[in-house]
Amino acid sequence: MTTLLEVGYLLSLIGDATSLYFGDGDGHNIYKVALDGGEPVVLASDAGKPEHLAQDAEHIYWTGGSATNKVYKVAKSGGEATVIAENEAGPAGIAVDAEFVYWANAGDGGVFKAPIAGGAKTLIHQGGSMAGLALRGSTLFSTDTSRNRSVNAHDLESDTTVVLALGQHFAWRIVAPEGQDVFWTNGGDYRFEGQIVAYRAP
Repeated sequence: MTTLLEVGYLLSLIGDATSLYFGDGDGHNIYKVALDGGEPVVLASDAGKPEHLAQDAEHIYWTGGSATNKVYKVAKSGGEATVIAENEAGPAGIAVDAEFVYWANAGDGGVFKAPIAGGAKTLIHQGGSMAGLALRGSTLFSTDTSRNRSVNAHDLESDTTVVLALGQHFAWRIVAPEGQDVFWTNGGDYRFEGQIVAYRAP
């Protein structure tokens, strides 16, 4: 194990072929560092508490949580950060495709999308307290930590939602690799141990 750097209170991490990108909850910064280490570069400051990151070829996207109630993007090469949405309610999970940014709000239970190029947001799903998001093809997966403690699949083409699982023990992060199952974490509580769950659609 090699320590590449030590900085702040690291909340999130994502990477590409050349760099790592991470969010600092203490300094409220988004950083970039080479895969082999070195001096980190601040891509964005005043970033809130960036617990959730997404990326495409050119940009990093993140949610600032209840610290800012905003959704952002910044170029991987640096420059000014752009606010995609503001006055959100504790934005958490985030995903992106070629046209839209998707995010989940913990505070009002909404899952939304907005054009990457700018524009009004659209409600995709109304839940209770949304947490994680994962996008695979035209399906957006989400976790809901309140109400039925559910894991959901939203078909973006037909605008329909299917509940994959109910009664989860604080379903939080979710990933949906191409050609694989859907996986999520159950944080657990005083009654249940933490879990990683795999779901295979019939």
